[in-house]
Amino acid sequence: MAAFGGIVFASGWAFPVYSDAEAALRLRRDACDANGVVEGWYDRMAELETLRHPLMQSGLSIMLVAATLWVLYLAFGSAHSWRFRSPSKKWIFFLLGFGVIGLSFFSQLHSLSLDLRRGVFPHCADTIAIPAFGLAYFYGALTLACLVLGALFVAFFRPLPVDLFTLGEGRGTVRRWLPTVLFGLLALPIVIFGILGAAGSSFIGTPAAVVGLYLVESARSAVMPADG
Repeated sequence: MAAFGGIVFASGWAFPVYSDAEAALRLRRDACDANGVVEGWYDRMAELETLRHPLMQSGLSIMLVAATLWVLYLAFGSAHSWRFRSPSKKWIFFLLGFGVIGLSFFSQLHSLSLDLRRGVFPHCADTIAIPAFGLAYFYGALTLACLVLGALFVAFFRPLPVDLFTLGEGRGTVRRWLPTVLFGLLALPIVIFGILGAAGSSFIGTPAAVVGLYLVESARSAVMPADG
């Protein structure tokens, strides 16, 4: 996986940043007038963008996924098989959760900074302070929400650690499928935003998505009934 990511990253070097660099420069120079930002200026510039950045960012994301999975396996893999196990302590769930939120927040700030350097923002709006403050409020609220949900979930955990991706059969089928559906809905936005961010300028947050999915599956497995 890491080698494939490296190939994808290297393929991005074959493209220039813009198909017409002079036209992109003119659009960036004329992005503002006396009334402020010219409407639709970036849409026209985006049409000139090539696959250089998406390929390079996707390649880096694939390599980050490989590295994150390897670290997770070293930390939480089974000694007797290639199976993953949940953390053995409840506080580790919260520690990893804080790490996921922190890295995701950092990746968004880095994305704003990177886009600013790339000229995505018009020169008359050349600061990321306002969106950065908005992100701080959002991630603050997200942290509180995750703390409440996390405290609710851990109250139903069975003895840790547990093997991941287990789904028993027989008696208690509803009790087994209900957590799967619930945690599947929680995992869905992580998957969507993780994939979208992997090819975008917030690619640094890819490990956060991987660890977030690991936590969701760990919690799902931990609340599953031990028997039928």
